Amino acid sequence: MKKRGKLLIIFLGIFLLNFGSAFNFETGGVKIIEPLESNGGIPVNVQDQTTPPYDLFFVQLDGTITTLAEDSFIDNRTINVTDRLASGIIIGTYLGLSTPQRFYFGEVLSVSGDLVTLDTPLDFDFPAGSNVVPTTRDLNVDGSLTPQTFIVGPGAGSEVTLDITRIMVKCITDTAPTLDQFCDQTSLTNGLILRRVDGDTRNIWNIKNNGELGHLAYDYQPYLATNPGQTQNGALFRYTFAGQDKHGVAIRLTPGDVLEIIVQDDLSGIDLFRIVAEGHETTD
Repeated sequence: MKKRGKLLIIFLGIFLLNFGSAFNFETGGVKIIEPLESNGGIPVNVQDQTTPPYDLFFVQLDGTITTLAEDSFIDNRTINVTDRLASGIIIGTYLGLSTPQRFYFGEVLSVSGDLVTLDTPLDFDFPAGSNVVPTTRDLNVDGSLTPQTFIVGPGAGSEVTLDITRIMVKCITDTAPTLDQFCDQTSLTNGLILRRVDGDTRNIWNIKNNGELGHLAYDYQPYLATNPGQTQNGALFRYTFAGQDKHGVAIRLTPGDVLEIIVQDDLSGIDLFRIVAEGHETTD
């Protein structure tokens, strides 16, 4: 009877594995068998990570990198930099601070000499000498003569690896956007490029109008000032990599790797144009 019971358990285990009700994965050199959820999905506790999430604007260096003149601590909103004027830090600069372990972004609200006040409190103790990077997150620039590149990614000296799972596109416009326009401008000539650079350069897409981006992203939502609750023209897009019903992959960025947006046309007529990359640190 015991032998028959063991055979039955073995048979049921083979049945579950062969018919997709369980899956194998390996962690720390140990092979683990986990049952699938009733809907056939991988359990959330297995597929999700608990590492820090990130919402990062694609940015372009907007001045000269400087450093902290003194230690700065969690919850500080003012910092002292080595040379604010030489680095080009002004009100409105989207400022980045970085160490190998962490990075931070905040908008400059005011300046007084080398004292800079930010809109967002620090969330890490940054020691004196940490990099202070002036950037812009506004992609409404003229790239028609010289293409303008905006990036997301851990710096070359970072110890952080990121998985980017989707990007979010936002434009604010004077007039109502249509599918044959880019935001509310004429369809682009050269196009907006999304590209990954990690030792190998790989283009992901080139889009020239809202219809093309909406075709790729699917999630395209125009907003019209004629809507009494809106009072503003613009559009939002969501383009997702992760998820088996999407691309089924994340874009992994190790230190020095970047995800690029390249502006090749004149977008200066758009009121506001920003793109966010969403993702998380990896557990590797």
